[in-house]
Amino acid sequence: MFAASFKRVPPQVHEYAWSGCLLLGCVEIARTFGRGTTPAIAITWPLFMLGMVASMWAIREPRKWHQRLGWAYLPLSMNLVYFVIGPVVKAATDWRADALLQSIDLHLIGKNLSLRLEPFASSGLCDAFSLGYLFFLVLLPVFFVGYLVSGRHLERCFRGLFLLYGIGFSGYMLIPAAGPYVAMSGQFRTALHGGFLTALNWHVATTGSNHVDVFPSLHVGVSVFMWLTLLKDRRYLGLAMTPLMLLLWGSTIFLRFHYTIDVICGAALAIGCFWFTALESSSHSKIRNILNGHAAL
Repeated sequence: MFAASFKRVPPQVHEYAWSGCLLLGCVEIARTFGRGTTPAIAITWPLFMLGMVASMWAIREPRKWHQRLGWAYLPLSMNLVYFVIGPVVKAATDWRADALLQSIDLHLIGKNLSLRLEPFASSGLCDAFSLGYLFFLVLLPVFFVGYLVSGRHLERCFRGLFLLYGIGFSGYMLIPAAGPYVAMSGQFRTALHGGFLTALNWHVATTGSNHVDVFPSLHVGVSVFMWLTLLKDRRYLGLAMTPLMLLLWGSTIFLRFHYTIDVICGAALAIGCFWFTALESSSHSKIRNILNGHAAL
């Protein structure tokens, strides 16, 4: 039955990307032996891979509830893998790519953009950008649940999104970095200050981070992908959310969490993944229409 499922629908690009990310995690875990790897991490990662295999089988089954469970595995595993990446990378290597990313920014735009924005760091702007940054944490689960429950365009959406996540999480493991607020803390003259939103965002972002989630910026990449998807599927909702999206994207630099190159690569990756899956889905629809037309004749 398992082989028949894959014969009917061969592995798709997002499955290669997510499975490749999990395999890279296994390699990283292998590097940590003797450097403080915990048995829980060593056992957990193969379970992610088994779950991926089960998910690949489930989404190929004709029964809708099987398919929903298969697709639901992806956001569930994404959240778990995100937090496991941190201790895995920490045990595997002491190297961080912050100096490399800073040098790329230097060649691209000269002075670091977060440093350039420091004179404008008023309490009001800090709160506004913190609202934008926190908006991502609300948008993400609502987006996942909305598409899982409705089922409309679920496959196209999740295929693109987890192509993006597979590449992005691989970037976290291959090019781990802490971000300007850590690596460049001595270069900022003043700390960011604001009200409740700034304090809440700072607490959530710093305690909820895996501390290597910088390159590429998935805060930007995933939100750009979701915004483009909403513009395609629910145009007025996508347009209504645009101001908050702009705040979200700007917050990654203003609040010192990302380098400019992170944001550029995150946005480019999102546009590429969206274009690839939307174009592929469109091509499949055209082919089906042509075949149906010939069948009718």
